[in-house]
Amino acid sequence: MRGTYRCSSCGAQFKATRRQCGVCGTSGVETTRDTCRGCGTTFEDSSSQRCPRCGSDDAERVA
Repeated sequence: MRGTYRCSSCGAQFKATRRQCGVCGTSGVETTRDTCRGCGTTFEDSSSQRCPRCGSDDAERVA
C-alpha cells in the first residue's frame, strides 16, 4: 500500500509515486506498478518522493 506524504515546502499531501524493490533494488521511479519486473516482489515506497504540486523533494511520510 502506498504511503501518504506531506511536502515540507508547500504543505500538499500526496500518495507515493516513487517505488523501489526491497529485494533486488530495482527502481520503479514514477510507476503505477505494484510488483518488480525483475523478481516479482511487491514494490515499497522509495525514500525519495517528489511533490506533484511544487516539485520539491522535501517530503515526509505522514501515513
